[in-house]
Amino acid sequence: MNGYSKADIHIHTNFSDGLHEPEAVVNYVVTHTDLRVIAITDHNTIDGARVAYAYWQKHRDTFANLEVIKGVEVSSAHGHILALFIEEDIPEGLSAADTVTAIHEQGGLAIAAHPFTHLLPFTDFHGIGRQIGALPLDGVEARSSVPTELYANWITAVYNRRHANHPALGSSDAHYLTMIGKTFTWFPRETAADFRQAVENGSVRAGGRVNSPVVVFQVMRHLLRRRELPVFLPYDNQHRHTAAGLDIQVRRLRSANTAVLTCQGQLVRDNADLLNKEMQRLLTSHISDLLVDLQQLKFIDSAGIGALLAAFKRGQAAGGRVAICAPSTAVRRTLELARLDRVFPIFDSVEAALQAAADHAKSEVGKAEKIREVS
Repeated sequence: MNGYSKADIHIHTNFSDGLHEPEAVVNYVVTHTDLRVIAITDHNTIDGARVAYAYWQKHRDTFANLEVIKGVEVSSAHGHILALFIEEDIPEGLSAADTVTAIHEQGGLAIAAHPFTHLLPFTDFHGIGRQIGALPLDGVEARSSVPTELYANWITAVYNRRHANHPALGSSDAHYLTMIGKTFTWFPRETAADFRQAVENGSVRAGGRVNSPVVVFQVMRHLLRRRELPVFLPYDNQHRHTAAGLDIQVRRLRSANTAVLTCQGQLVRDNADLLNKEMQRLLTSHISDLLVDLQQLKFIDSAGIGALLAAFKRGQAAGGRVAICAPSTAVRRTLELARLDRVFPIFDSVEAALQAAADHAKSEVGKAEKIREVS
């Protein structure tokens, strides 16, 4: 299309369930596609997008034909929503309406991701469905390259035309490099600002073709040859955050309102706020138990201890708990010197903490049954 450029605004990295580093995604786009705009949209974390954006900025002269948008694929209580042009994480677990409001409060664009997906019922591939007709969305993902979306893409396009008429976008939902740009969005001119303006005035068009089973087979064969994990079923219960010297991996458990935060590196003044913000975000996202795995943490200072204490108090106020698991010898000694072993439950492993929680829940059920028998 003359005068038009391509954007792919739904790409994952290994900060959630993608297979590659953000830098590798940017390199691939520059060398193997004709995309002018991309958005990194990991599940429930903006950090992968920040890394990609910083890498693009550092090499901006070399990557002159590309612009990177920071984004997130937010797990709302009703399905996934893409947040584009934002600077901070959006709380997960909010209603779809509240999620859209939170995105707009940051000045971002809210795009419904794969609204009518239904062929992968045992995964985290969820859309908001008919709510696209009731919410003030900025657009809908009407063409996804995921093979299971061939039928759902058609449903989305028809329902959107009849009930909402939001701008229809295309994007790859890529979790692997060769998937990037298979479906995309046409927009006038060529910059990220041009893309945003096109979404806002409705001059975007979905383009590209859904990946065939043959393409999926080729990718799986390539991954197996490289001995990489062939992850194609999406999941949104894990993501990463990074700051100077600290890497936090977050895993939410399906069977309970529990999240495990694994800290690697050093928890000090320069990065303690990252842990504090993430624990606060989880405790306001229907998570009642936080298990902080410190096995790979080498050092903690007073600011790091302060972040743990803040989360402990917040958890207590919410009727939940914050427990420490498997602290290294050096970190355990620091906690003991600060007498925090008298404040926090400390377990030898995450498994032990989970078992203790299960035993406590079973005990509470037993007490309740006895009370009923007496009454």
